[in-house]
Amino acid sequence: MCWRPWGACTATRRRRRTPGKPRSRPGRARGAEGRGVGRVVSAALSKADVGGFPPRNGLREDAGMNIESPAPSNHCHVALRAGFASSGKPVFETLPARAVGSGRYELTGSPGMVEGCAAGDLLAIDADGLFTVERRGPNLCVQAFGRPPFDAASQESLTSSFVPLGGLVEAPADRRFIVVTVPAAAGFPAVEAVMERWAASASGLVEWGFSNVFGPDGEPLNWWLESGV
Repeated sequence: MCWRPWGACTATRRRRRTPGKPRSRPGRARGAEGRGVGRVVSAALSKADVGGFPPRNGLREDAGMNIESPAPSNHCHVALRAGFASSGKPVFETLPARAVGSGRYELTGSPGMVEGCAAGDLLAIDADGLFTVERRGPNLCVQAFGRPPFDAASQESLTSSFVPLGGLVEAPADRRFIVVTVPAAAGFPAVEAVMERWAASASGLVEWGFSNVFGPDGEPLNWWLESGV
């Protein structure tokens, strides 16, 4: 499932000081510095619970799931709403997290579809699937989409390229998208250079962008300035 419009092959640049027009996805809430979307499920989530995908970056169509208590270890999964299916039911992306208090969770994985957050962020999540970023972590989240889906060689190439920057590259089994978690301290020019080289070498159509850099108004959030990036 992909909300991106498709056209010519592009490597969408999202610079912190020169923002272009923000990406828009039908039925998507951004959850930047205001309200986002999300809900919480048990750490015992099974593949069947996420529509056949493993809990990490799984997508599922929900028909009224209730919030469940996290496991005693404080490790759980949060389901952040990615949008709506053609049936009108919400679709959730399931991510690993750590419970740190009542309704508050620290993401331990970055989303591949939901915008506005990254691994290391502290979120307040309510039963309706809304989330607020209470504290920013140190990471940028970069999302990439390809048509056709990326192959193993393409993912491995990107993984190798991000090693010097301390980045983590992940994707679901079908590689319909790739998500990169990389420290903001690596710097925007370095991250953009890696992504542009990789997008230019990939086969098929590619679109990528920073997903936790811009707010709903298209202006940079500037949370990384505290790190001196």
